[in-house]
Parts: sequence; C-alpha cells; structure tokens
Amino acid sequence: MQYATRVLTVAILFFGFGVAAARTNTPSGGHQPERVMLNPESGTPEIMSGRYVVPGGNRLEKAVRFFEERRDLYRLTQPDQELRVIREETDELGKTHLRLQQTYQGVPIWGRQVIVHFDTDETIYLVGGQTIPTPQLDVVPSVPDQTARQQAAENLKDTLPPVALQTESELVIYPLAGSASLVWLVTVTSPERADVRWRVFVDAQTGRVLDRYSDIQYDGPDVGSGIDVQGNTVPLDIYNFGGVFQLVDATRPMFTPPASNLDGVIVTYKDYYNGGPISSDPDGDKIWDDDPGMPAEVSGHYNARLSYDYFYNTFGWDSYNNSGSTIIVNVHDPTYTNNAFWNGVSINFADGDGVNFLPFSGSLDVVAHELGHGVTQYTAGLIYRYQPGALNESYSDVFGVCVDRDDWLLGEEIRLTGSGIIRSMQDPSITGQPMHMNDFRNVDYDNGGVHINSGIPNHAFYNAGVSIGRDKAEQIWFRTLRYYLTSNSGFYFWAGMIMQATHDLYGAGSTEEAAINAALDDVGLNTVYALPQEVSAGATIGGSSGESVWLYNPGPGAKPVSAVPPSITGLTLTPGPGYQATIPEGDSSEFIVTLDATALDSCDVGLTFDTLRFDVTGSINSQIKLPLTVAVGYTSYSLLNRLFNTGCLLVQEYNTTAMDRFERDGVDALYDATLLLGVRDGNDTTVYRHVFGHQSMAPVDQFQASPGEERFQFASDDGRLQGTVTYTYDTSGVDCEYIIAEYSIYNLCDTPLTVFAGVYGDFDIFNATSNYADYVDTSAMVYMYDASDTRACAFALLDSTPRNLRAVNNPTYVWSGDFTDYTIYDLMTRTTNLSGLSADDWSILLTMGSVVLGPNDTARYRVAMLYSNTGSAGLQPILDKLSQPPACCVGTVGNVNCDPGDVVDIADLTQLIDHLFINFTPLCCTEEANINTDPGGIIDIADLTQLIDHLFINFPPLGSCP
Repeated sequence: MQYATRVLTVAILFFGFGVAAARTNTPSGGHQPERVMLNPESGTPEIMSGRYVVPGGNRLEKAVRFFEERRDLYRLTQPDQELRVIREETDELGKTHLRLQQTYQGVPIWGRQVIVHFDTDETIYLVGGQTIPTPQLDVVPSVPDQTARQQAAENLKDTLPPVALQTESELVIYPLAGSASLVWLVTVTSPERADVRWRVFVDAQTGRVLDRYSDIQYDGPDVGSGIDVQGNTVPLDIYNFGGVFQLVDATRPMFTPPASNLDGVIVTYKDYYNGGPISSDPDGDKIWDDDPGMPAEVSGHYNARLSYDYFYNTFGWDSYNNSGSTIIVNVHDPTYTNNAFWNGVSINFADGDGVNFLPFSGSLDVVAHELGHGVTQYTAGLIYRYQPGALNESYSDVFGVCVDRDDWLLGEEIRLTGSGIIRSMQDPSITGQPMHMNDFRNVDYDNGGVHINSGIPNHAFYNAGVSIGRDKAEQIWFRTLRYYLTSNSGFYFWAGMIMQATHDLYGAGSTEEAAINAALDDVGLNTVYALPQEVSAGATIGGSSGESVWLYNPGPGAKPVSAVPPSITGLTLTPGPGYQATIPEGDSSEFIVTLDATALDSCDVGLTFDTLRFDVTGSINSQIKLPLTVAVGYTSYSLLNRLFNTGCLLVQEYNTTAMDRFERDGVDALYDATLLLGVRDGNDTTVYRHVFGHQSMAPVDQFQASPGEERFQFASDDGRLQGTVTYTYDTSGVDCEYIIAEYSIYNLCDTPLTVFAGVYGDFDIFNATSNYADYVDTSAMVYMYDASDTRACAFALLDSTPRNLRAVNNPTYVWSGDFTDYTIYDLMTRTTNLSGLSADDWSILLTMGSVVLGPNDTARYRVAMLYSNTGSAGLQPILDKLSQPPACCVGTVGNVNCDPGDVVDIADLTQLIDHLFINFTPLCCTEEANINTDPGGIIDIADLTQLIDHLFINFPPLGSCP
C-alpha cells in the first residue's frame, strides 16, 4: 500500500506480457496435448502444461531432458549448464516443485526463473516461468566491481538526500528491450535511513547505468486495528531483562534462546535506524501508558504478533522467511509523516500527521500488509515494478484483509480524512484504482503503477472470497505465491497459476474452480484474453509487416470469438472471412494484424490511433478492447512503447480547432509544420522528413481548442533516432497566437551520430500582388507577411540545449514552392541564405544547426510558431513575451510553475527537477524558483533540497518574492 500523499517516482522500463500459442505435438510418453503460452518479449514459453513422462534420473535430470527436447521452443543451447536449482519443495498434496534459475556461463540472468512441477507419480504436469534464449555475450566484466559501485552511488547522488551509503554488487545478465547485457547489479542502502534501497544496473563493459529502481516496498495509507492507537488496552508479550521490561516477544514458535540474542523474536524499536532503543516500560509496572508515543509502539508490537500468528497458523509459515527470523518492528520512523513500508529487513511505521492519519502501526491490516511483503520476498520474490510489483502489492493487501477479516477495507481505522479508507477490495474505484483489465493503467510513476493496478487482482480476491469464503480463497492465493509464481510474473501468468492451484486443491470441475474462474473473469483475467494488451502495426512506405495477437481461452468450455477491426487504409486482420475463430478450452488462436503500405506514399506517413475489438460468446467479459497504434513510414516498435493512455480504450478523436485558428479567409496560414532531422555518416547522408507534421496528425490535428500542452513521441524508421516534442500553445487570442515546440532528440546508436535539425513550415499567406519575407538575426526569427500587412506568420528559435549545441551556420531559408528532401538537406548544410519573393505559396526552413550526438546523448531545442493578426510588427512583441520569463508572476517563493492558485506542491518539485537535471527547460519565474532566496539568485540543488524539506520532511514555511 502507498500512504504518502505526495510521491515522486521515476520508472523507465517497459514490461512485456505473455502471449498464448498452441502446440499440436504430443508430450513424450504422454496422452494429453501440450498447451503453450509464449512471452512476446522473449518469444519463449511462459507456460507449458500437459502430462510428460520423462524416463530415468532424478528430478533435475528429468527437468533438463524436458528442456533439451524442446530446444526449438526455449532456445536454450545447454539446458544442463544454464539451469540452476534454487530450491525444491514437496507440498502437502505430494506434488514437488523444482525452481530453477536461468544462468549463462555461471552468471544468473536477472528475473528469469522457471518452475518444473512434478505430480505424485513423478510426471511433469506443468512448467511455468520466464526465460530468454541463450544470450551470446562476454561474461568477463571490463568495469571493476568497485567502479560500478561508485558509479551507482554517483548516479543516485541527485536522487537521494545527503546520507552515508552502502553498496553491494552482484554480476548478472540483464534482459532489457529485447537484448541482454552483462551488468553489475548494485544494491544501494544507507545505515542512516530505512527508506534507502535502490537497485542500480551498471553495464559491466561500459560503466553506463542502464536502469535503476527503488526497491523500497512502500505501502501508502492502509487500514487496520491498533487497539492502543484507538485508546483501548491489548495484551502484550514482553520480556524481563533484569527488571527492565521491553517489547520483545519470545513466546512464538520461532524463538531461539537466549532472549538477549534477539533471535526468533518480535522486537519493537523506537526509530530503529537512528539508533532508537527497544521500547521499554520506564516505571516497571509492565503497562505501556507512560508517554504519548507508546500507543504506536504497543499497536505495532501487538499487531505484529497477530500477523505472525496468522501466517504460522494458516499456512505453517514461520516469520517472513519461513526460517523463524526475528521480526523488527520500527515505529516512530521519521522518514515519512504518513507512510509505512517494508525494506527487506524490517517493517516500518510513521506516526501520521494526526490530521489525515493516525499512527500507521495502529492498523492491523497495515502491519500484516508490511509483513506480507517479506513473505512475498521469500516465496515468489516478485520484482517491485510494473505487473509483478502490482501483484506484490495485491498479495500484501490480501494478507491484510485476511488477518483483519471483519471487512474488505484497508486503512479505515487510521485514515481520518477523504474517503476514510486507504483501499477497498470490494470497490477499488473508491480510491481511484482500476478493477478490470479494460481500465489497466500504463504509467511511468509509482514503479509502473504498483499501487494503482493492484486493484485488479484485489477485486478478484474479493470475488473469490465472497463466493467460496476467505478460508479457501487464501489457501489458493498462498499456494500460488509459494509454489507457482516467479519473480517476473505478470497478471495473466498469475491468473493461470491461480487456476492451477485451485485445480490442485479442489479438482477439475469443482464448484471452487468455477468460482475462481468467474472471479478472474469478472476482472478481465480469465475466459478469453488477448496478448499483448496493446497492438502496434507498422510498415515503411512500399512495404508491409504483420503483428500477432493471441487470444487464449483458459476455460471453461470452448469460446467463439469474432474480431471487429477498424477501417484503416492498408490494415487487414486474419484469419479468414468474418475474422472469427472458436477457441477450445485451454487452447489459443492467432489473429494477425497486417499493415500493407505497398500502395501508400509520403502523404500517408504518420500515426493512427484506434481500437481493435474482439467479441466473445459465452463469457462474462464479452468484449475485449485493445488499443491499436498504426504507424506508416516508421516502425512502431521504435517508439517509446507508451503512446497514449490505454485506460480509456476509446477511438482517438482529433481536434483541429486550434490549428485552424492559424488561418486567413478560410485558408490555413500554417498548413504544415514538420520537424526535420538529417544524419550524416561519412559521405552517407540520410534525411528524415515528416517526423512530425500535418500528415502525421501532430501537431496540426491533435491540439485542443483551449490553451494547454501536448506531448508526443517520435522515431526514425531505421531506429537510430528517437525523441519527444512538447507543444505549449495558445490559439485563442484575437490579435496574436503562438505554439511553442520543445524538441528533445536523442541517439539510440552505440556510435556517435552527426545530426542536422530544422523545422519546415508551409505558410499559405498570399496576396494578389506580392508577399514578403524577412529574417531578424537578433531573435533568430524568420517571418512572412502579405502586402497589406494584415497577417504575418513566423518561426523563431527561442533557445537550444544548455550545452550550446545550436551551431547555426545559416539560420533560415525562405523558399517559393516546396522543398525536396535533397533541397532540404542541401539548405541545412549551406552557409548562404536563400530567399524567394513571389506571390506564390511559401515555405520556410528554420535550421537549428548540426551537432555530434554520442551514444544515448541528447540535443534540445525550443522553437516558437507565431501568428499575428496585426502584421509583421505584431510578431516581435509576441516573441519578446515568450522569450522572457516573467519577473515574479504570482508572489510565493516555491511556486515554480507559477500556477494561478499560488499552490506549492509536487508539480513545482517536478518542474524544478526537470529544469536542473532532465530537460533543462526554462523557468517561468526565476524569483519563485530561488527557494532559499540567496542574494545571487542562483537556482541550484540547494533550492531543490529546500523545496523537498518544505513538502515532505520538516515543512518549514516559505517566504515571498522580493
């Protein structure tokens, strides 16, 4: 659960979902057909079920032989050397589960585990998990371990507060974006703060940081019963150390004497990470009622005992790791005011602000939730990002409502404001969570939505608990977590394993199986589901390509499915007339989305967003809607994977009102605005045209009518360049209007690229007598106007990257007629200005110069498109206004984004971080961003620290603008 009311999270890793496929061959020695579910990211099986009789040897030898017989599917070169046993467990039903870690030349592959499940007769009935094809790379690192650790700490320098850091490293192979790299996995912690635990992936050959994420498993506000926090009295298990009574519970089965070693106990500390002591009774009466902080200590200690008892008595699970390890309860943790979290060592609770929340240790289900994170760490080890992270969160919520079984709410006892709860499993929408896969949200914060999308499996558990009771549902859920899930399990894999665990416990055709099937179906995780969840079809001009969509039917019964494709030029969907298929139970069917661009031309280049729909007969979830991106002229896989919000799943509507305001007498004044990129490799030159322009429906077609901001992503068709463009615009003015485009262009290649950049505009200002054009060197503005001087349009280069990559040789060109690709490239590299003067159509090229971009390097430019109703004389005042930030536009120091409400919040913190470290965007109010009001007016990390302190730590007041 996530309790913090303000959270800043960065997430940069795209997570792939599984794909279902059917195999027709028969398992060796068996009689049941194989069922195969593929992972689209790796193309290897994620689930294989059937009945496999593998002769001879022990279980590991049988497992290896299983993989050797399926090299074509798993693409493992030497399974006997690449699969290492992690653990082997035999459950209460007599089934044995052999968990294997994938390795390469002895180096583990991060997040890639597979479990081979043996029935009581030693046949293999299921193999589930995630693997990748055998990588081909050098496993001898060029970067020393110590260097990688230093690099990881340095990379986090601007993310973490100034505290002492500790680093541990492990050499692993890290799969990322379809490839694999040898990395040092550096775990960064701090002995001074409980909330510091980062995983940083440092390339072991180059020293570059490839990825990172916070491994603190935060749990925002959650519910529970803490008797002492509520003013009641609860029994406590304490320990007498020579007449000193402390909150040390040595009565549980895990205890190993002597108590002074604190081995196998539940022990409650006061601010553990700042050296706080074990909570003790100062007057020796064995009653914790002596100071205002004691209710939180009592509640944490008592609720931790109840949570331990639940896991031990319900599942036979001893402490969080099933080895009886000491449970450290850390109360009065000062890291957050309103939060609780698990950090791999202890369960940690803040005291609440008394306005929004009471002390978090006072909630039984919050405490159970935090301990549940530890149980998950030592069972499936679900990675705390994206769908595995959402499952991690959901399991802790499940444990919370099972320890505190009186309702389906979390946090109702400690939350004082708002909805009065932290989450609801019965109705997740109360706190803004989705409860169906149609509403699944792809976000780049909250570690990819771990506290958001957990509402979907949460509601599935609620459905199951209501139908068959919590006693049965919790056993199914825990069995799945312990024996079937791997660290990188996604929602659909989890749903399949939930069904498997139900089958294990209650048998095929049971009422329990039907109930669980309906529970999953109700949230879009069963019946028929489609993988992947977003469909991208792309083709270059003159070519064609196809993308697979697999529909998988876990049952019960066969399901007829019909597809309803959108009407997009060149797009077809197979199989067959009517786009129909009947999918047997446990089987799958493939639909191929093909974009045929052989008959298309450059006018068709661009993106189209639509919805691909499948209608399912005989299921609760009768319709599957998939966001569809069709990319003509450049391949969709080169894009940044998340093009639009998939939560609404509606056909995209385009708005032309804003750009239509750039017109005269019904004719668009700005007909086309296109970012141009050119690349030179030696004597070889490439020009990318219409990376963004009129035909690609941005910026022209996607502006709203009212002032606002839009952000888009683009990519070249050869995958060498990617970037983003952010438009800020106001097209509602009477006399003057503008659009500001901020371009961020970066190099995806492993080698440097020489990049030329420019903006091309097709202006349609024309008069019966003549048109005029001019260039203002001081403002880098090129403009054109008609003879009557009543309309004028212009491009202006406001600024470029802070590293001064502008290098403009010739700022601009005016051309009568259209530019060809060759002409554009030629003009972008010339030093002599060109202009044409006629009554014809006008085109303008604003060149932004050339720059050498290293691998993963970035260039940034800020361009204004201006339109004046008062002629060319009206353009300069608009530009002056846009080029200069206002002095102190609202009045409160800290309101960095100058919003009209004068509110200082996380949006200001984000803006300041972006200005200092990410896109280096200009600030609207320099006085307001000078948080510490130093006399020099310098905006630096000291201001960022002050703002964080104001928002999250000590809440010191802010001053006013001078």
